[in-house]
Amino acid sequence: MGAKFIQMVVWFVCVSGLAIFPAHAKDSCVPVRFSSAKEPFCLEVADTFASRETGLQNRSSLPNRGGMIFVFPGNEPRIFWMKNTLIELDIIFLDSAGVVQSFVTRVPPGTIRLYAPARYVIELQGGTSEELGLWPGDKVLLPKKITGLNILSETGYKNSLLGDFKRI
Repeated sequence: MGAKFIQMVVWFVCVSGLAIFPAHAKDSCVPVRFSSAKEPFCLEVADTFASRETGLQNRSSLPNRGGMIFVFPGNEPRIFWMKNTLIELDIIFLDSAGVVQSFVTRVPPGTIRLYAPARYVIELQGGTSEELGLWPGDKVLLPKKITGLNILSETGYKNSLLGDFKRI
């Protein structure tokens, strides 16, 4: 194999995006950029009731710069729990403009319930928010693929029983 072939392979990997997001297939995630991060994060999208309900359950690890973004129809109180979650997570609540409203870092596995108003919620590996120096009011750059989604509200979705939930 010649140097030209190796150059072509390196070029293809860089152009296709596999060098940026090695742990995910190209179409299984969207790039989300935090202002303090040098490279974007590759987040799986949960934009249906079923995918939001499942979330990151039963995962024993997350890839570097990986996680999940939950997309909802509007900016309303959102309930999150750690049912069947095996790893420590950071949970970041964003408004419709992608501005951090609140977040909780290093949420332990278990059945902790949290709620906060949000249009988008991001789950990352525990401690990532601290590493990024994230603060409420910070802007997270979301791709059009996310902000342009027209998410329908599911009938029967209840978020009014907040008595057992921790407001953040």
